[in-house]
Amino acid sequence: VGQARAENPMQETGHYPGMEDIASWRKEALQRIEQIRKADFEVRVVDDNGRPMAGVPIRLSLERHHFGFGGAVQPKHLFELGDADRQAFYRDVTSRYFHRVTISNGLKWKHHAAQKHVVEPFLDWCLKQQLPVRGHCLVWGGFRRIPDELGHLRYDRGALREAIEKHVTEFASMYDKPLIEWDVLNEPYTDHEFMDLLGNEAVYDWFRLAQEANPRLIRYINDYGVLTRPSPRHQDFYFDYIKDLLERRVALQGIGLQGHIPARFEPTPPEELLATMDRFAVFGLPLQVTEFDFETKDQDLQARYTADFLTAVFSHPAMTGLVTWTPFEYAKGQGPKPDAAFFDWQLSEKPNGRVWNSLVNDTWRTRLETTSDGEGLVRFRGFKGSYGLEALAGSGTVTSKAKFVDAGERFTLQVPEG
Repeated sequence: VGQARAENPMQETGHYPGMEDIASWRKEALQRIEQIRKADFEVRVVDDNGRPMAGVPIRLSLERHHFGFGGAVQPKHLFELGDADRQAFYRDVTSRYFHRVTISNGLKWKHHAAQKHVVEPFLDWCLKQQLPVRGHCLVWGGFRRIPDELGHLRYDRGALREAIEKHVTEFASMYDKPLIEWDVLNEPYTDHEFMDLLGNEAVYDWFRLAQEANPRLIRYINDYGVLTRPSPRHQDFYFDYIKDLLERRVALQGIGLQGHIPARFEPTPPEELLATMDRFAVFGLPLQVTEFDFETKDQDLQARYTADFLTAVFSHPAMTGLVTWTPFEYAKGQGPKPDAAFFDWQLSEKPNGRVWNSLVNDTWRTRLETTSDGEGLVRFRGFKGSYGLEALAGSGTVTSKAKFVDAGERFTLQVPEG
């Protein structure tokens, strides 16, 4: 099936089913976004004695989406490689464009030791920027995915089991904030050497150990070939694998669906994306697109599909995040898929990057200037997330931050009189 789809000339024609402006799926998706991604909130403005203040000018703006619009970055380019201006550019874009981040390689067992010196300052920076971080990944079940010096463990199952369990416990507890979740198991469909040697029971232990090491962090499974470049066999395997884990009461809390579209593969039609999300939503767990990118030289098609992909995913009630895997090309000729990037090596923004920024940080961002009513209230309907608030108080300004997620939430803003 995958090969058949690769032969399809859809990328050459610049068309995919459902891209029409009048497509019914899009109208319905936009309606769902209004219904499920927004809620009614209140700001109560009071004086020093807790009395309501009417007529106070208020400005509020969404700063961080509750939904995980994210990007996967390489910390070495933000803090080590290139000149200071280039590093500052990457940090600025990362902070402004994304509301969640992940580290593409630096938290993987195989690469962490060599990148720890830049991973740690990056995590400190994320904490200051109030950028949540996804941990990727604790176990990727093949020997090529672990440090080379551990290759001999294939001949000692007991030592292999012990080494993996120690790694899971150590890494799950090594970094706390700003981490919010971990991909505990990555790509079990293709990388299953460890499970073949140790049995599937080992997977149950990895999730348990991750839970014990840091119960605050949400525990995900992650795989490809399900949402994009879909293979019925792969999708069925993933569904049945998750079903089995849950029936065995494994401490699994979230389902990751990668979203890579390699060169020459057609983009999955939005209605098919939604149907796949519906299928995996039956488990009642949060879903997340953990790795999205679209390789093509047709930048118009790429931008149009990026907009539709974001719209479809954001509209699905089970979805909690969408992480683009290739925001930057970083350097000319370096990296496996420069055509997928939002910014090329010259730091120029491509159409797909403009589409992302326009939707995530403009169309789907709440900004409001108003005044408190006679009860001292500002009632508004806005996108869920963290807000910055400003109130004019006499000749000065009072600033504060508030998080609005659950419908009906109220934040009290104290403004001194005079």
